[in-house]
Amino acid sequence: MLDTATTGGAFNDLATTKEPIAKITDADFVTTGNANGAFVEMDGYLFYTDGTNVRNSDLNSLTAYSATAFKAVDMAPDNVVAIARSKNVILVFGTGSIQGFQNAGYAVGSPLERIAQSFSRIGAQSQMALTTLENDIFFLGSAQYGDTHVWRIRDYTPVKVSTSFVDKIMGTVNATQGTNYVS
Repeated sequence: MLDTATTGGAFNDLATTKEPIAKITDADFVTTGNANGAFVEMDGYLFYTDGTNVRNSDLNSLTAYSATAFKAVDMAPDNVVAIARSKNVILVFGTGSIQGFQNAGYAVGSPLERIAQSFSRIGAQSQMALTTLENDIFFLGSAQYGDTHVWRIRDYTPVKVSTSFVDKIMGTVNATQGTNYVS
């Protein structure tokens, strides 16, 4: 959190202090689940995943959470493993699917509403296998039980961008229980 205090009229007299957040202690912040996802901000909310849902903070808060502030990610029967933001849409990645959500402005529970047209049957390996570069999201993933490829999402549509040579290398890493990272 950022706290400012002015001691005079000049800009150089502005004293800025920063208090770091070491741990979110709100009882409604869900720490169980099997996902090691990231935090994604949009419209004054902080979003994260717990393995089955996309959850959010209270409006304009990093540390306050409500028990009902979540939306089920249930258009496919896979585990949720990653989250990203593309323009004004939160994309939630399962191991074999992607679902999009937009801010519908609901006052109670989650502000999110599912965008059914954004659903895809291509998923990500993990949060570590996903990165954002400018307006594109790149991730390693596949259909539920398919070969691994590098995908790019632009305007909510995944497009394969890896060559067969790169796909073979990633497949070898996966077959030997290795881990792929995207950065």
